[in-house]
Amino acid sequence: EYLIGVGRYDVTGPVAQVNMMGYANPSQTAAGLHQRLYSRAFIVCNNGNSSCVVFVTVDSGMASQVVKLEVIKRLKEKYGQTRYTERNVVISGTHSHSGPAGFFQTMLVEVTSLGAIKQSTDSFIDGIVKSIDQAHSQMRRGSMHIGTDNVVEGNINRSPSAYLKNPLEERERYQYNTEQEMTMLKFKANNGDPIGMFTWYPVHCTSMNFSNQLLSSDNKGRASALFERMMRKSGEDRSGNVRILLFVFGLFVRILLFGLFVRILLFGLFLRILLFGLFVRILLFGLFLKLHYFQQESFVGAFASANLGDVSPRTKGPICVDSGKSCDFEKSTCGIPPRVKNCVGFGPGVDMFDSTDIIAKRQLETAKILYFNKTKEQLVGEVSWVHQYVDMTNQSVQLDDGTNTTTCKPGMGYSFAAGTTDGAGAFNFVQSMTEGTPLWNAVRDDIIVKVVCSVPPPKEYYDCHHPKPVLLPTGYMDRPYAWHPTIVDVQMLRLGQLIIIAVPGEFTTMAGRRIKESVQNEAKAHGIHNAKVGVVLAGLSNVYTHYITTPEEYTAQRYEGASTIYGPHTFQAYQQKYTSLVESLILLPDSVAPGPSPADILNEQIELLPPPQPDSVPSGKSIGDVIDDVNGIFPQGAEISVTFYGANPRHNMKLGATYLAVQQLTNDTQWTDVFVDTDWETRFLWKEATNELQRSHVTVIWNVPLDQPSGTYRIVYYGDTLTLLGQR
Repeated sequence: EYLIGVGRYDVTGPVAQVNMMGYANPSQTAAGLHQRLYSRAFIVCNNGNSSCVVFVTVDSGMASQVVKLEVIKRLKEKYGQTRYTERNVVISGTHSHSGPAGFFQTMLVEVTSLGAIKQSTDSFIDGIVKSIDQAHSQMRRGSMHIGTDNVVEGNINRSPSAYLKNPLEERERYQYNTEQEMTMLKFKANNGDPIGMFTWYPVHCTSMNFSNQLLSSDNKGRASALFERMMRKSGEDRSGNVRILLFVFGLFVRILLFGLFVRILLFGLFLRILLFGLFVRILLFGLFLKLHYFQQESFVGAFASANLGDVSPRTKGPICVDSGKSCDFEKSTCGIPPRVKNCVGFGPGVDMFDSTDIIAKRQLETAKILYFNKTKEQLVGEVSWVHQYVDMTNQSVQLDDGTNTTTCKPGMGYSFAAGTTDGAGAFNFVQSMTEGTPLWNAVRDDIIVKVVCSVPPPKEYYDCHHPKPVLLPTGYMDRPYAWHPTIVDVQMLRLGQLIIIAVPGEFTTMAGRRIKESVQNEAKAHGIHNAKVGVVLAGLSNVYTHYITTPEEYTAQRYEGASTIYGPHTFQAYQQKYTSLVESLILLPDSVAPGPSPADILNEQIELLPPPQPDSVPSGKSIGDVIDDVNGIFPQGAEISVTFYGANPRHNMKLGATYLAVQQLTNDTQWTDVFVDTDWETRFLWKEATNELQRSHVTVIWNVPLDQPSGTYRIVYYGDTLTLLGQR
């Protein structure tokens, strides 16, 4: 028996004028909203409430060290110095490539966003803390169950030539070159009520391509929304509360009976006592309704990331868009001269919205099978954690032949600039580059190093990364502050016979398999004797260090290898560190030295994005006036679009609220929300009119479901204006 709590909160952030995180494409600037982004958290404590762990998955590109440090600071202020700390709290990103950027502590991932973006950072911090607050406030006794099953056609390997570098005998152990297995952790209250579920399955959230300008939680967020909708209680709304009507009715009954009681009071003491007892019972029942339905947390269903480094959702694979031919197998190029920009992955749908929906539903179908039929194994045993800060720039590594070597200061290879078949890079960079070019070496040495490096990198640094030709020597790029992290979190959580490995980056398929097997074997050797020790890998956790390939895959120097920032022995360093901490996780929890603390530069970051300006409308018009109206009658399946004079949505991010509503007229007098901006069926588009000073045009789109009941509907836009005097 455990104490279990779950929570969910909005982290959407600014939906306009900010660069989006994931593709690092300067032209991908947010201009609206398709799906809101959420933080989903679970807390599990042992029966005595003395040992707790927290796991959070966020609809973001990845976790950020500066965000985690601030989240922990706020949790300590609220719950004390030992309840929730950096040691027992994991924050993992789903890897959506359609969220806002600018929430990091290092420069490389903030170049395209023009530095930090306070609104993005604050939204993630506030929402993560509030999701944990919800989980903490809703703790109740329950049990945990796990199960596994395969997702059908949910992913492909986007770097199969690198995967083939792994030993044949190892590859022959597996049927596929990606992991097909989804692992589910299900929470159930002692009275049988469902509490929540979390799954881990490897697939990039790149179903939405880099032409998309609407914030989106991509395939994993869509899967979560569908599962949570399926589990919604009768009468429960999106916030998890039973509609107010129940409480109002209960309150009305109590007031009516109280009035009756007062009148009868005049007729005698006996009747007064009798009816007072009846009133108290009804009052207590109403209070029970209020507590049970208004404060009970709604079901939380999360689809978290795993070892997705070389895994794409574009299941039709890449083709040359200019010729229809296959791309070059090793370099992912098309044409003469060979270029990566025309080698693009597609599918499985007709467009990116359709593809997002299909991949989400393939994960959903497996999750449904697991939840209702295949989470048979109950977790039993201790709740514990292990955590250590590690300087990854000089870790000692013992190789298979017994010799010792070290990791390197971080650096990005040439093929990093080539991008992937999910999102191509630029210029003449291609994948699998194992040699530099005179031109780009000169750009590196004569411009980049001289501008952003206090000390030029020595030859030994470049040799350390061999066979990677370093394009960006980020380990030496320190102006205006560090371009890559040096101190990273190494962390694991234990829930009975389940171990969650929280890794600070994107492990490839085979790298993930190896580290999970190492941890599993070590756990069995140190006292977890269950027939099956469950191990899941939670990717993109706590701090972002790009990719982690196997040493063999590193030699291929495709995008993932070029982005393995600590050199060719990065994987072995992580494998040896995590494996060495398993004994402490099982036998001596919280006994590991904390390690060197990372710098907290939240208040030192540079933000170059201008603030939103005051709004204006043409003479004789007002904010909210309609520019392009809709027809009066539409069939099911139609797309309805209306455009308003609006305001810059950066004035109010409406966390926990909405920019729009599709409302239906009920009972001839009451307008009821049917869809809001977090629903798949709606889109919120913002455009700054180029020929009109600071004038915003807002378009609300409603794709009417085929099964939508006939009736009278209206579309509502909610905006907040900023005047020239700075008033809202």
